[in-house]
Formats: sequence, structure tokens, C-alpha cells
Amino acid sequence: MHAIGRVRPAPALEGVAAVLGLVGFVVVATGVAAVAYAVVEKPAERWLRGRPRAEDAVGGPAARGT
Repeated sequence: MHAIGRVRPAPALEGVAAVLGLVGFVVVATGVAAVAYAVVEKPAERWLRGRPRAEDAVGGPAARGT
């Protein structure tokens, strides 16, 4: 928001317009965060974790929780 404000200052909103603007911003920001999670975070997590170890798959110590 700060970077956008440098380019185009936000108009002064009051009342219902301010509330709707805030709600709209939260909805858009949540949507962008969900897309970023699905496109960036999940694949990166899979890549960082790598393939499971053989002992995990056959009931080794990690699979038993000990």
C-alpha cells in the first residue's frame, strides 16, 4: 500500500466508502495470498522436504512417533 501511495495518493474516504474500500482490500489481499501460497509456497515446501526416507514409509521410528 505504501508503494502505491507514492505513485497515486489515496483519496480521503469516509463512512461506507471507507469500510467498503477496506473490505475490498482485505478480500483482494487474501486472494493474492492464497494464490501465492498455492503457486509458490506449496511447491517450495515439497522441494525442500524432498522425497520421504525409506524407513518412514515402512514404519520406522519416524512413522511410529518415537
